[in-house]
Amino acid sequence: MSRQDSVLSRIENGVQVVTLNRPEVMNALDGEVCGRLDEILQVSALDPDVRVLVVTGAGRGFCAGGNMKNLGTPDESDPLAAKWGRDPIWNGMEMRSARLRRSAQIPYLLHTMGKPTIAMIHGPVVGAGLSLALACDFRIASTDATFNSGYLNRGLSGDFGANYFVTSVLGPAKAREFLFFPRAMAADEALRVGLVTQVAAGGKLEEQTMAMARKLAEGPPIALAHLKENINSAANDIPQVAFDIEARNFVRCLQTEDCKEAVAAFLERRRAVFTGR
Repeated sequence: MSRQDSVLSRIENGVQVVTLNRPEVMNALDGEVCGRLDEILQVSALDPDVRVLVVTGAGRGFCAGGNMKNLGTPDESDPLAAKWGRDPIWNGMEMRSARLRRSAQIPYLLHTMGKPTIAMIHGPVVGAGLSLALACDFRIASTDATFNSGYLNRGLSGDFGANYFVTSVLGPAKAREFLFFPRAMAADEALRVGLVTQVAAGGKLEEQTMAMARKLAEGPPIALAHLKENINSAANDIPQVAFDIEARNFVRCLQTEDCKEAVAAFLERRRAVFTGR
């Protein structure tokens, strides 16, 4: 399988669906997959054709985390790794930490890009796959989905932003329970504790996910981007900073054609059509 085939992407009516496409290993992440995923997301974040991004996995599961068979080994598809992979400097703690931090750009992009992101989840979600899902703004799971941090069972403390996202979504107390005592959490419990946004029953996962995606894609892109920034700021900044960002973004939205269109549509009792301008 080529690097291009390891992650698939399609765009339709403003909704981009990005599919991890290594079903034979439950879409486990390795250097090749992460490289391709990073390439796609970097473009998606800037592409006006993309209004909403959906991440999912091919086959029986969303993502089983990192590929344990090549954990810590050089990525053969990376020219730098091919050149320096056996060098002690490349394998030192500082360089390895820097590369691991670089791979965390993937969930960071999902979390911060100025477009709504949705994880469409089925089957097992483990480790780095969990980080990928939690980085999204919304998570819609099928009834067969299970969620497991999994790191401690492998003698690991977590990567790919796992500790940040689990704590942000569950809160510190529940995050400790979830991370210190790894187990497979079923979809209904995940919904109850807030790990997922919705559970789709009766084989309607894609239908339910795409309905949400299309509704978001019809919204005002500039306002959605600023709203996402506002929420992230509210969660992480002191009140003064969050209020300043909120005020700035509100004024920016007032100046857009989309805002003028929304007001006109309201007064004319019709549906607004947003262009992202």
